[in-house]
Order: sequence, then structure tokens, then C-alpha cells
Amino acid sequence: MDLMHAATAVVAIAALSRFSPPVGGASGVAAPSPGTGVPQPKDTIHHRAADITLTIANSKFYSGTYTASGVSRTCGNAMVDMNGNVDGFDFEFPFDGTYEINDVNFASDTLKVGVPTPSYYIDLRLTTKDGGHPPGWVLRTNEPKYGETGTVLLTVKGSVATLKISGQNKIGETLDMTVVCKAVVP
Repeated sequence: MDLMHAATAVVAIAALSRFSPPVGGASGVAAPSPGTGVPQPKDTIHHRAADITLTIANSKFYSGTYTASGVSRTCGNAMVDMNGNVDGFDFEFPFDGTYEINDVNFASDTLKVGVPTPSYYIDLRLTTKDGGHPPGWVLRTNEPKYGETGTVLLTVKGSVATLKISGQNKIGETLDMTVVCKAVVP
């Protein structure tokens, strides 16, 4: 392997290791970062156990209460390393599996613990009680042009993070959702 290809391989490995979950299994001990000898911090936002309760009302297609318990893709501030936003919060579900709540993508650019905020984005995919799969349900309170309103509150107690999300879209459909993120699943 010539010097240029070797350097490219080292850069690629270093870049991937920055975004990969730490190695160490159930012990939680992180492996050293490649080439530094310094342990990576334990990953506390990916693959957390999560419980979701969602109620949508005033909707022709979505009205009902939905639940899911499984492993999240992300629950925490996934963007801090990419854009430096220390107050952001992201929740994505599920990591794998099949649930009546098929997919959740939630993001808030500013969500401080204990401080309600009216600005967030949520995109849901659901399986209705009759087995239907209507188009996704989206609420964009972070974009005033859509006329959608809501609030989200983040509370944290120990390693448990709880999101309380409520909102209403411009046609009067309402959302009430509670997400409880627990420990990282090994």
C-alpha cells in the first residue's frame, strides 16, 4: 500500500471511530480511541430503552392511543458534536422491531431540562388500530409559516429522560405524547 492510500485509510478509520458507539460490551468500559490511547466517552444517547405513549385526536385517519416499548436509535443531544448546539435534543425510534408506532423522528434545537419550549419538529409513522398505514403525521411548531402550535418539556432524573410533547396542527388534529428513555441497551 502506498503512502497516500495508507494516509487515506487512517483518516477514514479515525472519522468512523468518532461517530461509532464505544467498544466495551456490558462492562461499559470504553476502548481507547484509535491512535490516541485515550478512552472514548461512554455513549449515553444511542440505543436507549424507550417507552412511548401517543394519543392523536380530532383526526380522520390517526385518532387513537398508540404505545411502543423498545430500543431507540437516539435519545439525547445527537447534534452537539456536529454543530455545537449544546441545548438540542433528538429522539428517534425504533432501532429495530415492529411496533404500532413504526417510526418517530423528533428534534428540538433548544430544549433545556425543565424549561418548556414551543419549538420542535416531529414526524410519525403509525399502524392504525384497523391495520392501516396512513401517510406520515408531521407537526412543525419550529416553522411559524405552518401555523402549528405545541410545547415540549424535558425532565431528567438520574439516567431517565422524559419528554412530554403536545401540539396541534392547522386542521385541528392534536397530539399528546410521552417518551421515557432509560438506560443504554448493551
